[in-house]
Amino acid sequence: MPKRFRVFATCDIGEALNVLRERGYEVEVYPDPEAPPKKLIIEKVKSGIDGLITTLRYPIDSEVFESDKGNLKVDAQIDISYDNINPADANRYNIPYTHTADVLSEATA
Repeated sequence: MPKRFRVFATCDIGEALNVLRERGYEVEVYPDPEAPPKKLIIEKVKSGIDGLITTLRYPIDSEVFESDKGNLKVDAQIDISYDNINPADANRYNIPYTHTADVLSEATA
């Protein structure tokens, strides 16, 4: 049986999480409305998650990427930018990062 892709979302992003679950992903969501402590994000990365879903509320840098044990495949940013992700650190650890450029298009219109 293939290993399930494990994702940690630092906030509830709505229906998209259910889509991931329907596709067989194991999804854990930080339940509180405030940002999770960076220490918790590091613990989740150390635990071997495959994907990280983040927002602009906390820095994602070498401290986070360094804690990876070779499993982290992506940091998907749910925001129009990735100002909190240190690109040099992500590149040094070969962790791709993304953002959702059109996330505010409807709200702006």
